Amino acid sequence: MKCILVFIFICVVSVIGFTIYRLKKPQNYISPVAKDSIEMQTAELLAGSDGAFVYKFITTDKYKKLKLHIYRYESGKLSDQDKVEMGFEDSGSPKSGEIVMVPDFDNYVIKLIISGDGNKLSTEIPILENVEDREYYGRAATEIKNVVDVKYNEQQPLIAFVYDNDEMSVPTLDDFINSQIDFLSKNDYVYYVAFEFCK
Repeated sequence: MKCILVFIFICVVSVIGFTIYRLKKPQNYISPVAKDSIEMQTAELLAGSDGAFVYKFITTDKYKKLKLHIYRYESGKLSDQDKVEMGFEDSGSPKSGEIVMVPDFDNYVIKLIISGDGNKLSTEIPILENVEDREYYGRAATEIKNVVDVKYNEQQPLIAFVYDNDEMSVPTLDDFINSQIDFLSKNDYVYYVAFEFCK
């Protein structure tokens, strides 16, 4: 009987200890906002026909910058790269925030908003510049699907926008993670966005 009680006691203490560890452990992640949430439905209504892509991030660690790296591929070759960054050296890094991307095909831009703890940055990423008959291009996007742990000082895939005038090959973000990028040559234009939290 004593052995059974000791065993139950050890199990209970282990469960409580694991729960406390999980609650106290740093929480650093980014995830897409649920498509059926009111927040996302509102964003979709405001966004137009191409929809909106909204990501929430939680970070209990301090960091100095949030960067979005933007890579443009033409027929499989990297033709341009740029970055958008938001610095927090003076104000302190936000513990939570959002990254919003809204493709506006009518104006050939992707609207980008980064916000957190009262800070806000907004800009536009031009797409299909000087491309003939671009109004006839098909479009698709692939994004992270679940919660992704933040790895500091490392680029991590967020989303890829694909544009093609005939047959497109839509990748998964795992293709980028595993460097399987054959699909790039099958599409006319790919705009790949990676995020990076910098300490």
